[in-house]
Amino acid sequence: MEQHGIIIENKGDRAVVLIQRHMSCESCGRCGILSSSGNRESTVEAINLVKAKKGQRVVIESDDRKMLFVSFMLY
Repeated sequence: MEQHGIIIENKGDRAVVLIQRHMSCESCGRCGILSSSGNRESTVEAINLVKAKKGQRVVIESDDRKMLFVSFMLY
């Protein structure tokens, strides 16, 4: 799964990224930012392999299988 976002902070080899939920997947929740408060924005901390700087737009890719496994374990 891919998410687009903007880096708001750098933490060594990691970056804090502000991502926004897509209108087309509002009720899905697979991206992990489903919120009952109606907030469409969330932050995630990701490994910054490309050394992107604060303010740059990035694409975050996650493994759907791992996300589904963690969701199953938490359930």
